[in-house]
Amino acid sequence: MVMAGVVGLMAPSAIAGAAALPNAPLCSMFPADSYWHARVEGLPVDPRSDAYVSNAGSASSMHSDFGAGLYNGGPIGIPYTTVAGTQPKVPVSFQYAGESDPGPYPIPPNAPIEGGAASNGDRHVLVVDRDACRDYETYASYPQNSGASWTAGSGAVFDLMSNSLRPRTWTSADAAGLPILPGLVRYDEVASGDIDHAIRVTLRRTDQRFVWPARHQAGVADATAAPMGAWLRLKSTVDISRFGPQSRVVLRALQVHGGIVADNGSSWYLSGAPDNRWDNNDLHGIGALHGSDFEFVDPSAMIVNADSGQVSAAPLRSDVVGGLTLDGFGGLHPFTIGAGPSLGAVRGAPYWNGWDIARGVALRADHGGGFVVDGFGGLHGFGLGTGLAPGLAQGAPYWRGWDIARGVAVLPDGSGGYVLDGFGGLHPFRIGSGAMPPVATTGPYWLGFDVARGIALMPDGRSGYVVDALGALHRVAFGLGAVPPASRGALYSSVQALVRGVALLPDGTGGYTIDLQGGIHPFAVGPTNAVAPLTFGAAHWSWPIARGIGV
Repeated sequence: MVMAGVVGLMAPSAIAGAAALPNAPLCSMFPADSYWHARVEGLPVDPRSDAYVSNAGSASSMHSDFGAGLYNGGPIGIPYTTVAGTQPKVPVSFQYAGESDPGPYPIPPNAPIEGGAASNGDRHVLVVDRDACRDYETYASYPQNSGASWTAGSGAVFDLMSNSLRPRTWTSADAAGLPILPGLVRYDEVASGDIDHAIRVTLRRTDQRFVWPARHQAGVADATAAPMGAWLRLKSTVDISRFGPQSRVVLRALQVHGGIVADNGSSWYLSGAPDNRWDNNDLHGIGALHGSDFEFVDPSAMIVNADSGQVSAAPLRSDVVGGLTLDGFGGLHPFTIGAGPSLGAVRGAPYWNGWDIARGVALRADHGGGFVVDGFGGLHGFGLGTGLAPGLAQGAPYWRGWDIARGVAVLPDGSGGYVLDGFGGLHPFRIGSGAMPPVATTGPYWLGFDVARGIALMPDGRSGYVVDALGALHRVAFGLGAVPPASRGALYSSVQALVRGVALLPDGTGGYTIDLQGGIHPFAVGPTNAVAPLTFGAAHWSWPIARGIGV
């Protein structure tokens, strides 16, 4: 018997909406504060993540286990149907009756069966009563007497408007004792451009443990295998822009809402509903990703009650705001962070059409303006929204005709900042009547090697990070300031100079590096802080023209 465990992933951000089925519009797909709709971008990585990924197969390809057409005579995926409240209910006898909700169930005689009527697989049947908002699910389902009754391995009934979980140790139509339907990828969601829930995923092997919100297990004694209820997400460093339009929506959901370990089967298989509108070639492109592109996360801080599917909804962090990326010509391109607001319109920024000379960008703490630095060290102020451009920068170095400036940072109080040269040298400047900032007392310096690419300051302005072209973050301190904590999870390549800038969140708990094509890669600061939230709407170029990032 193949059964499963489910997972919903959550991060400290707003809870998503709960999209209804198109043919059951009055029924939400579980409440908006259900674990299914939780966000996972900021959750910490589970310390056992590497072992779980290795056990499941770090080199195994991801696969969309749904699509258009037929396979072995049956639809590709797990089908479902909806019925009216007047649908006659029929008796169902269960092999595992002690952990199944007794019948009768409103299963039509012609209810679609996973794999088709002649299949010998899991044969799931999912039926939604659209008037009562009840989800009826069975496993190993066989009609008897032309559908007048059914036999099944197990079955469960779920109230789509409730966060109630099944009794602990009880199965359902999946081994974790949780519903299948809310974790399926559906065509209507992808066509809308957004999947607002975690996705059902299978692994080749699971442990005999189960964790919240799972209620049951079907594994073996193997502590290196993920348990039923383990939660995973697609790493934020995975660039999903190279995938087809249908795949991109699925992959974004795996980064935002995560995946659900829902069954023992082939590793990294994603469950979905069959639909002839799927583009199978597009979906097959997901196979370019592997187990190593995933990480397991720890959702424990989000649990409201161990016997409820409700998750806590922490308010949006007040420090999360939008940002700007800089191209080589001086173009400034806005993006948003998580569900945070966008910045105001850019006013008065420089632009060198066709001349690749812009090298870095920094924002004031109030996000009302900032500076662009050119390759010679020239500092060019600009305003954002109704904010004023910074005052005149004074005391900064200027290397006329020598393209060696690589980044700029502004102190939180707006009194001054630093220009970074390609060797790692940090040069203070003051703004308006501000005092000259202290010199760097700790930091990297690569004499004669043009490898430094960006500078970002911590909230106190007395320490920060220099990023090199490979993506390594080097800690710096100024005056009597203490060296900042080490960073975690930043993009790094030991063979290719990919990175062009760095920025920190205003609270200093995390930040972003930008690659040469505009890809934004979040990281965390310190041993316990969450990785910075995902960004949306940033410019992306097919040529290496990105030059900086400001937050």
